[in-house]
Amino acid sequence: MEVKKMIYPMGSGGGGAPVPTPTAADNGKILGVEDGAYVLREEESTYRPFHDTWATNSTTAAFCAAVNADATATAGMAYLGEVTFSDLPSSIVNAEVVCEVMDGTGTSGKVIHLVLTSGNVSPYRWEYTYWNDGSNVSGWVAFETTANKVTSLSAQSTDAQYPSAKCVYDIIGNVESLLAAI
Repeated sequence: MEVKKMIYPMGSGGGGAPVPTPTAADNGKILGVEDGAYVLREEESTYRPFHDTWATNSTTAAFCAAVNADATATAGMAYLGEVTFSDLPSSIVNAEVVCEVMDGTGTSGKVIHLVLTSGNVSPYRWEYTYWNDGSNVSGWVAFETTANKVTSLSAQSTDAQYPSAKCVYDIIGNVESLLAAI
């Protein structure tokens, strides 16, 4: 998304000092002149920062309740910030969280989806969903439960286990070679 940003007033600065014009590096960004200033194009971040009123040092539920009560956080908005919730999964202390308001406006009834990523723990991605004013929450759900990943399949495999990519390839490769031999 492009955003117009007014910079570099034309003419002279206070006391008659000349004001610099845009540099050669700005040439592709110049959109024109508006209200006596050059207008440059700049990219807008897709995420907004967390609001100061959101409980980033409390619990996940308190944070979601604060987002839910914030009338300016409406469907389609996404925020990025750091949290230190006391109920973060897998002993995570500080984490970067993306908060998306999936549905709802006003001060109640929102569907809020959080995605936490951390390179310091496994699994590195966790998700949390809050809806119905907090009467329904998913809790922190691991994007991948590596403890259940297996590298071979047998009669003792369980429904909770899932195969690695190599395990699947080994099985499919074996099936293909067996079919080719027939």
